[in-house]
Amino acid sequence: MRSFLRTSRAARNALSVGEVWLPSCHRSLATQNTAARLPLRSTTAVNATNCAGSVARGQLYAAAHTARGFATGEASKVTDSLHVGTSDIKALLPGDASKFYELAGTTERQFLPEGCPALLSEFEATKTRNLMIRSPFFRLLDVVSPDRTGDSSIPPVAKGTQLHLEGPTGSGKSVLLAQLTHWARASGWLVLYVPSARYYLSNSSFSKDESGLVNTPDTACDLLKSLHAAHASQLAGITLKDGTNLGELVEAGARYTAAAGVASEVMDAALKVLKALQEEDLGVPTLVVLDEFNSLFAGSEFMEVPSLRHSRLYGAHELRLAKALRDMAVPPAHGARVVASSASTAVSPRVRVEVPVEARRRMPLFEYLEIAQYIAHLKESNRMPASFEPKDISKYQFLSGGNAASLRNLVLAYGFSGNEVAQEA
Repeated sequence: MRSFLRTSRAARNALSVGEVWLPSCHRSLATQNTAARLPLRSTTAVNATNCAGSVARGQLYAAAHTARGFATGEASKVTDSLHVGTSDIKALLPGDASKFYELAGTTERQFLPEGCPALLSEFEATKTRNLMIRSPFFRLLDVVSPDRTGDSSIPPVAKGTQLHLEGPTGSGKSVLLAQLTHWARASGWLVLYVPSARYYLSNSSFSKDESGLVNTPDTACDLLKSLHAAHASQLAGITLKDGTNLGELVEAGARYTAAAGVASEVMDAALKVLKALQEEDLGVPTLVVLDEFNSLFAGSEFMEVPSLRHSRLYGAHELRLAKALRDMAVPPAHGARVVASSASTAVSPRVRVEVPVEARRRMPLFEYLEIAQYIAHLKESNRMPASFEPKDISKYQFLSGGNAASLRNLVLAYGFSGNEVAQEA
């Protein structure tokens, strides 16, 4: 009986659009309109007339949605304005939103030596080096550097600014942070970029020091190496308040080897660099970018075994480096901080990630034009059949829900038109 009730309830919470079934969480405001709502299906026999009418109305809605998307000239935008005329991210303007620019391999190694798993997945899937520039990127710049259009060669930073990006997996948070880092470094800013905070919860030897916290020298060395690779010449010209040259400090820590007595030294160097970025005026705009920030409130993969019958995993707050990154929740005094939470990281509800309400920004899913542009990009790259028609875009939108990762996997997996996808679904 319970199984029957669950099935009936699930049927009532689903909406039929053509041959595509959408769960209630994927309904748009338009589909929730009473006039546009389709008849419900039950687990008993369905009247053939009502079923045919439901499918017809679903197809009519899909056609109307497609017509609405292309009525404003979006069809011409897709075919005539797919790429921008420059690969310089600093030259991109808000009018270039939903278009693609090229991120060459040499440029990526210069400005993003830390790497970015999201970029790697995109390049491997599309077999190109092209990335879409979305409108949230320009809205982010308006907050981080509102006066960037001035006469200064280095755009100023809005000091004390902090932003916390939220959104479902596949909404583009990681790519946006990588693009922000690229723009900031190309503009002359000093950027601490952590593409995966989760990485600092493993991938290192470890030992507990006198304070009771855990040293992770390998990840500390990786952090300094990445910072040195991106800002070697810039760091050499910066001197801290105590007279230490920041470039020499970073370089010394980056040369770490797993020798006895050196683990604490590389940890001290990394923590001193983080403190300088957080508190001191270094003479250049500074930016802290952390992805998977909520991982710093979860458990690590380092295990303590105090006895044969007892063991436990260290929490992130017990790791010196992870704790220092976690404490950077406060924006730098002379810079800005932008972090993003990963929807795929489970954090205990007992642990509260402190985020000011005014700092929260919801990352939007892909809109209709962005989906159309992305599919046109795949079509141009010979990653899908040339027989694809614009009317099929709305069906891919329904199936993916605007999720970029789902859209990419859907298009590349099926590789045929939306009609066939609907029948397969």
